[in-house]
Amino acid sequence: MDSWTHSCASRTSEIIHNINDRRLAARFTGSTEIRDYWQQSRDLLKSHADVTLYFRLLRTGEVYFSDPAFRSETLRKNTIEFALAEGHDFLSWISNQAYFFLRDICHKHQHHDAHSDTILVLQRRSPEHPLEWRKNIIFSLQYYIIRSKRFADGPSLAQSLGILAYCTSFEEISSRAGIRKGWKNPDYNNTALRQSLEARIKEVELRGSERDGRFTRTSVMVGTYLAVLGLLTAFVVMMVQPSIENGQAPRLAEFSLSVARHFSQITLTIVAFTLLVGLLFLPPPSNRRTGFLGIRRDLLELLNVRRVLFIRLTGIAGVVIAALSFYVGRDLIFAMTSFLARLIDLLR
Repeated sequence: MDSWTHSCASRTSEIIHNINDRRLAARFTGSTEIRDYWQQSRDLLKSHADVTLYFRLLRTGEVYFSDPAFRSETLRKNTIEFALAEGHDFLSWISNQAYFFLRDICHKHQHHDAHSDTILVLQRRSPEHPLEWRKNIIFSLQYYIIRSKRFADGPSLAQSLGILAYCTSFEEISSRAGIRKGWKNPDYNNTALRQSLEARIKEVELRGSERDGRFTRTSVMVGTYLAVLGLLTAFVVMMVQPSIENGQAPRLAEFSLSVARHFSQITLTIVAFTLLVGLLFLPPPSNRRTGFLGIRRDLLELLNVRRVLFIRLTGIAGVVIAALSFYVGRDLIFAMTSFLARLIDLLR
C-alpha cells in the first residue's frame, strides 16, 4: 500500500484527470491523446500490481475473467498457502473482488434494489462442461423471481417481471452459444410465469385501489365523528362549567383537576398508541420498501422458512422490548396507573 501511494497513486489520478479533460474538450482531436494516456495508465498499474486479472466484456452482458496472475511465483505460493491456513480460497476471493469492482463502476440497478446485488456471482467454467455455468445463472435468476413473487407487493412483482425478461434474454443467448455443443436451457415455463406475474400485479393494483377507497371513506367518517364529538364536548363543558364553578359537582371538579395534572402523560399515551396501531396495521406506502417498514419482508421470509427460530426470536424480542419500555416509561406508566385508579374511584 505504501509503495502504491508514493509511486503510483498521484500519477494515476493525474492521468485520469487528463483523460477527462480531453474527453470533454475535444471529442475527435483528443482521441489519440486519450489512447496514449490510457496506455500510460495501463502500463503504470501493471508495473505496480501484485495480482493482475484480465477480463473480456461482451455486448450480451457476459464478462469473462482470466485466472489471477501474480507478480512472482514466491508471492503466489505464500499468498495461497496463508489463505488456505486461514480457511480461505484466495484465487476465488480475488476473482470475485475483480468482478464486484467491474460491476460497481459500470452497473445500474434495474429491476432490483442495491442490497440485492448478489443475485448473480462469478461462476467458474469447467473445461469438461464449458457451458454448465449458464445453468447456474438461470437457476439464480429463477430463484430470485420466485422468492420476490412470494412477497406479493407491487414493487416486488414488477421487479420479478423485469428479472424474468433478463432471464429470458439470457436463455436465448445461451441457446445460440450452445446450439452446436449439445447443450440446452433448463425447462422453465416462462410464458406462464409471466402471465402469473402480470395477473398478480393487476390483483395488487385492484386491492390497492379498494384499500385507498376504504381509507378515504374511513377518513371522512372519522373526521365527521370527531367534529360531532368536539361539538358535543364543547356543549357539555358549557353546560357543566357553572356547576363546577359553584361547587355543585365536586366529583367533576376533582376529575378535571386530575386530567389537568396528568395532561402530558395522557397526550403521550395517545400518541404512542396511535403510532403503534399505525405501524402494526396500516400498510406501508408502495414506494417504501427499505428502512424500518421494509423489515416486514424479512420477517415474512423468516416466518415461512424458519418457524421455530422465528418464534424464539419473537419471544426474546418481546421480552426485551417490554423491559426497555417499562424502564424508559416507568414514570409515565405509574402516572397513568394513578390516573386510572383515581378515575375509577371517582366513577363509583
